[in-house]
Amino acid sequence: ASLDVELSRTPGVLVVPREALHFEAERVFVRVQRGSGFQDQEVTLGPLSAHEAVVTRGLDEGAVIARQGARSSR
Repeated sequence: ASLDVELSRTPGVLVVPREALHFEAERVFVRVQRGSGFQDQEVTLGPLSAHEAVVTRGLDEGAVIARQGARSSR
């Protein structure tokens, strides 16, 4: 069985799957689709759960992101 419990609600932020994040030193990135490929986009995180992360800065609503495995180009 599984249960999701909402502990708080924060307006104006985006939620992404935690598996979409990758970390380099102190920086956090998601891979955002640009054209036919994906590029790393640095983001700022808010609260994290086991499965999701709140992105407070660095990602536009409606952006297509890779969950995992997409190769990036900078």
